[in-house]
Amino acid sequence: HGFQMLGAGIGMALGGWVGGPIFDLFGSYDWALMVSIIASIGGAVSIGLLENPVGLLIPDWQKAEQEFEEKALTGAVE
Repeated sequence: HGFQMLGAGIGMALGGWVGGPIFDLFGSYDWALMVSIIASIGGAVSIGLLENPVGLLIPDWQKAEQEFEEKALTGAVE
C-alpha cells in the first residue's frame, strides 16, 4: 500500500511540471492527457499483476498489539 501511495504522490507532484512543457510544445493538453491515461493504465496493470499475499503477516494481531502495548507501558519495548 505504501508504494502505491508513493507512486501516486510522485505522479501528482510531477503532473503539473510535465503538463506545462507538453502544452508549450504542442499548444494543447491533449498529449499530457494521453500520457496521464497511459501511465494510469500501466499502474493499474502493474497492481493487477502483483502477487496476492498467501498468509497473514501477524496471525493473531490483536494479541500481538495488546502485548506490545503492555510492554510499552512497562518500558520493555526494544
